[in-house]
Amino acid sequence: MRTLIDSTFSHFPDLQEARERKIAEDYPPSTEDLPKSKLYVRVAEGVSRQARNNFKNDLLNYINDEQVYIFDSFSFSEDIKSRMIILHVLNTIISLICYILGLF
Repeated sequence: MRTLIDSTFSHFPDLQEARERKIAEDYPPSTEDLPKSKLYVRVAEGVSRQARNNFKNDLLNYINDEQVYIFDSFSFSEDIKSRMIILHVLNTIISLICYILGLF
């Protein structure tokens, strides 16, 4: 990536100042002076939660930045599904109570 950027600026030197100004305004500095905002990593389906947690911990240890957080969408969707079952049961119970009270 760095080679492509340097090659582009050798042909269009006017763009280099605009790029540096935009990076300084919008993105925190990185080790290679390349913009960074998000990193998406796709993990194969069926990977265990333990393996995903190990990967997250290894990645956070490698990055060594306190402002970085990792969001595990598989774990999030599993937790939401289990909570939705509880909400569905509570909704059913409350609906039955309201129906019974409505008969009086």
